[in-house]
Formats: sequence, C-alpha cells, structure tokens
Amino acid sequence: MKIEVTSEELQLILDSLDYRENFYAHSGAEVLPELNAVNDLYNRLSELQESQDPVQELRQRIKCLDEDILVQAAERRAELRNDPTVDQSRVGDLIRMELAGLRAERERLHNELHQEQGLAAGLGLEQEIGLER
Repeated sequence: MKIEVTSEELQLILDSLDYRENFYAHSGAEVLPELNAVNDLYNRLSELQESQDPVQELRQRIKCLDEDILVQAAERRAELRNDPTVDQSRVGDLIRMELAGLRAERERLHNELHQEQGLAAGLGLEQEIGLER
C-alpha cells in the first residue's frame, strides 16, 4: 500500500508520536511494547522526512520564511508606529532595511528552487520557455 502525505501532515504525525512517546516513557512496564512500537514508527517516519524531495523541502522552507517575514514585519511596524522618535513616513523603509537579510535568504532559496526545477535562476517562466525576451 502506498500512502502520500504532505510534509505538514508528516510533521503532525511525528509530533503526535513524540507526545505519545513522552506519555509512555512515564508509564509502567506494561506499556513497553507500545513504547517500542511508537519508537520504531517515529524513527521510520523521521528517516522518511529526512529523505523528502528537495523541491518540496525548498518550497516548505520558502513558505516558512515568507510567514516569518510577514510576522516580523507586522510586529516591527507595530513597534515603530508607537515610537515617537521615529519619522512615521520612514517606517516602511526601516522595516525593509531590517528585513533585508531574510528577504535575501528567501531570494537565495527561490533561486535554488528554480535550479532544482531546471529553470534558470534569474528568468521568469515566460522567459524560460521563450515567450518573452
């Protein structure tokens, strides 16, 4: 039987197994067979997660980085909006400068994803297939 799961679903399963393992570890000897089964399954799924498709892994890393950038930008915007010493017309510029490192990392991952997919790093899809020059 072949079952397909997303990386998010796999992570949820691993988290659940980790929780169950912690529960069994603090129980008596009667749960030892269940604890061993949970450990074995956890180890097999962890290996599966590590051997994940590199393209899917890059997409997941980019998605996480996008979320992180949005959260940090929103938090920083709220901080700067309440700071009377900051020129409010410059808040957007300050946030862009502060998040430049994360944005550069996202761009690097995006280019790496394009290379994994066989696309030229600096070209859009239309350029890659010859529709645009």
